[in-house]
Amino acid sequence: MLPRTLTVGETVIPLRRRVQRRRTIALHLLPGPVLELRLPRGCPEAVVRRFLDSRRSWVERALPGLPVPRRLEEGAPHPVLGVEYPLRLERAGRYGGEVRDGTLRLTLPGLDEGRVAEALRRFYRTRAERVFAERLSHWCDRLAHWPLGQPGLRLRRMRRRWGSCSRSGEVTLNVRLVERDEALIDLVVVHELCHLLEFNHSRRFYALMDEALPDWRARSEALDSGALGPDV
Repeated sequence: MLPRTLTVGETVIPLRRRVQRRRTIALHLLPGPVLELRLPRGCPEAVVRRFLDSRRSWVERALPGLPVPRRLEEGAPHPVLGVEYPLRLERAGRYGGEVRDGTLRLTLPGLDEGRVAEALRRFYRTRAERVFAERLSHWCDRLAHWPLGQPGLRLRRMRRRWGSCSRSGEVTLNVRLVERDEALIDLVVVHELCHLLEFNHSRRFYALMDEALPDWRARSEALDSGALGPDV
């Protein structure tokens, strides 16, 4: 039977297994910390154990650089549109959330960490739906001379990307982008609108970026300097 944890030094790390259609074994260190072990179907236990033993030194080196998990208690800071707000938690019959009086106020049916995380996810998605729709509409109006049509909008939680688009005319934005300020949201929206006209990073693509958002390079540097931290 495969182990449920991996001990590295004095740290005991939970081990989460995923069996996939793949040829090789992979190990990912996630905030918590948690190790995610991705296995090909039918992989022998002895092979998995040897692989885990071979990766202990890598895990030990990687642990200090792992992002600290978000704090989910009263007063913990959480970003909304580029501003950090302390959490205010209130027990209620249903989930809700708003920014008011300099705080991020959440109502939720219980105050355990699982429900706080769920309340935060719901708040961020609701806020993102409204803000992203507003910014997409704003830029479509401003760029009405471009043949954009009426782009659709989807929201997803993504680990490494702020946005994407499809040839069918749909823009997908990372829900977590709502944590950043409006100028950076606009950058990603404009970037994806430009890709609807030019699906690569050609000279024409950058010419479109220059036309729509002349300071996009400075905004890109600001966006890149604030990499995604731990999710809730």
